[in-house]
Amino acid sequence: MVADRLRVDSLDQLRAALEGGWQVEPPIYTFTDRLRQRVVYQFILWRDSQAGVATIYDDPQVQQFIATHAYPLKPLL
Repeated sequence: MVADRLRVDSLDQLRAALEGGWQVEPPIYTFTDRLRQRVVYQFILWRDSQAGVATIYDDPQVQQFIATHAYPLKPLL
């Protein structure tokens, strides 16, 4: 049986995951969604031996969250 994977696509869901014991593993990866012309952030999350990914579009609240936690950013090419 395969465990359910964590899927996060909003800042609220990311905060809920962190409250649920998940931890962000820096850096935060960034790339541009060429179709929507928006920056996307990918957070790698860990809890116990499980990994998850949070894929969240850029907005001022996400930028503030990243700055508050001083997460380094790493652009993906």
